[in-house]
Amino acid sequence: MCCRSPQQKRAALVALGILLVITSTDRLAADEGQASSPTLLTPPTNTEIMFRIPAKGSIAFTWRGVPSATAYIVVAKSADFRKPVFQRRTTESFAVVRGLPEGRYFWRVEALPEDGTAPVSGTATFTISVGARL
Repeated sequence: MCCRSPQQKRAALVALGILLVITSTDRLAADEGQASSPTLLTPPTNTEIMFRIPAKGSIAFTWRGVPSATAYIVVAKSADFRKPVFQRRTTESFAVVRGLPEGRYFWRVEALPEDGTAPVSGTATFTISVGARL
């Protein structure tokens, strides 16, 4: 795929059912200078993720965690996170979410350190859409 245009590469990846991430030039919503809070890595904010069939798609979320803390990842349809569509407590710095339908989402990570405080990352957004068939 080295000599194709960006649009041709995008269409080829979508046709193969491969996760395609299109990022904007915006920086992550997380405060990268703050070591006591998790830092969101992927998908970065304002990302469009295209699947031929969203219900069969998987998205890998990654973040830089806080030492000596368990992470709690939350994905929701609204910025207030009141009705999460995915949430998981993990000791890893990643989580895979499968089968999210089309739409706009918000995600964040909360650190659950042993001392009881819970620093929260910034919030990032992403959109899932259906890619065109070739």
